[in-house]
Amino acid sequence: MILLTSKTEFANRIEGLEQGADAYLGKPFSVEELHTLIGNLIANRIRLKGKYSGSSTQEGKRAPIVLQSSDEMLMDRIMKVISSAFKKMYGISPTEYKEANEE
Repeated sequence: MILLTSKTEFANRIEGLEQGADAYLGKPFSVEELHTLIGNLIANRIRLKGKYSGSSTQEGKRAPIVLQSSDEMLMDRIMKVISSAFKKMYGISPTEYKEANEE
């Protein structure tokens, strides 16, 4: 939070900062100073988020979540049934049959 106020006394600035303000700008203020302050605050938040989120230390430790639609799940089940029936009939899987006939 950035306080933009006409109260420029030291006691007012301290009170604002103690209430949780990240910065305190007294009027009149420079737009360039405000932009710089905003940029610094955003950069610091991003840096802190990256440091404390644990995302860099968790890379490779967590498995990605893969979601399937109901259509994809149905097709997977159908393909398993067909593959199982094919293997019972011919003694080999459809993949093995395909590979043998591609040569």
